Amino acid sequence: MIAYDKLYPGYGFASNKGYPTKEHKRALTLKGISPIHRKTFKARMDTEVGKQ
Repeated sequence: MIAYDKLYPGYGFASNKGYPTKEHKRALTLKGISPIHRKTFKARMDTEVGKQ
């Protein structure tokens, strides 16, 4: 994840533990998903981000 953090800055991958933090959700809202994001998880994130 540290290497991905350098390739895709702004998502907080270096400190990612496999669950969405507020910072990560904010990055998804602003930047969209990156090529390494799980597509099956995106539908759930759309719902979660939309609730805020």
